Formats: sequence, structure tokens, C-alpha cells
Amino acid sequence: MAKGKPRSKRGGARQENTLAKRSILPPIQSNPIIRRIFRYEVVAVVTAPISVLATDLVGLMVYSTGATTSVNIFENVRLKRISIWSTPGGTTSTVTSSQSVAIDWNGTVGPTGHRVSDTSLGGAYGAYVTSKPPAGSLAGFWLDNSTSGNVCQLTVNLGDILDFQIEYTLADSGSLASTVTAMVGATTGRFYLRSPAAASSVVQLQPVAYPTTNSGS
Repeated sequence: MAKGKPRSKRGGARQENTLAKRSILPPIQSNPIIRRIFRYEVVAVVTAPISVLATDLVGLMVYSTGATTSVNIFENVRLKRISIWSTPGGTTSTVTSSQSVAIDWNGTVGPTGHRVSDTSLGGAYGAYVTSKPPAGSLAGFWLDNSTSGNVCQLTVNLGDILDFQIEYTLADSGSLASTVTAMVGATTGRFYLRSPAAASSVVQLQPVAYPTTNSGS
């Protein structure tokens, strides 16, 4: 009877090493990371750049606990990109005006001096800008409710559309995050999308295509 080839010691060691790795329980991420685009429309005349605070991004979506109180849904937020589509400039009898939009990463959260902008071609073509947080800046890192300062400033016009692409994690402590001030007249037990510039006393950015829009400071 023919004898088979002797078993390779190297092959046996490799198999035992693979089995040993499989027997170790691998780590998993307990709280999911979700990516979503939140769209807003500029619904009020804006006379100065809008500041976007880190706490505004963390408190972007809330669960109302009363008419004037709510709790954050997000535990942490990471801003991936901001995009702005501007309406074309207006046209009078003899003059065609242009409109400008800009994303200025000049906040206290991140480096200064990084700005992207565009200007509409009269009343024919609207302006468009899109930008990520500067590489290596805190503005593009994970933010929580303890992060103070503004992330960026936005130059926008009435009727412009803004997209905020963010990643967020849900609270993993078994309860929702800290209490924040909700919108006036909120219905208890509903989810609301707040303005990314909620510190403003005037509602400037209104959520688009969201079933329970009720933005404000």
C-alpha cells in the first residue's frame, strides 16, 4: 500500500494559527456610524455671514420632551462636506446683479484662512460651491456637545440651497444625550431637525423635505 506524503510541519502550524485566530472573539463597534445629507433652504434675508457652531451640528436632530425642551439624538458628529447652490442674480430694467456664496473655514474649530467662493453670472447662472473641512483640522474630526466655538461661516442669499453631509453616532450610554432647548411649539414625542445655525435669533435655514420641520433657535 502506497504511503501518502508526510504532512508538512509548516502547513500544520499555519492551520493551527488560523484556527487560533478564529477562536478569538473579534471586537465589534457598539454604536453605529450613520452618514446622511441634511438639506436646507435660506428662508430669510441674510445680511452677514452665518456662523455654524459645533454644538449646532451635534444638536441637529432632537427628540422633543415637551413644547420647549428636547434631547439630542446624536452623541458625536463629523462634518464631511458642505455644498451651496445659489439662485441667479436679479435683473432690473438696465442692471443685472450678481450674487456670491462662500464657505469660510475661519472658525475657532479648525485653521483660519481657508475659503472657497463663487459668484453667479448675472441673472443667468447661479453660483455653486462645495468644500470639505481642511485636512487635519478639528472641523473635520468628531465633535461632541462639549466642543465650543464655530466651525465655519457661510455667505448665502435668500432662496439658496445648502447640503450638510455629516456622519453621526447615536448615544451608546443607554440614554439620549443632554437636554437642549427645543423649537417653540414642538409636539412631545416627535423628532425635529434643527437649524445648523440655531444660535441666530432669526430662522434663516429651514430644513427641506423633512416631515417634522420646525427649525429655529
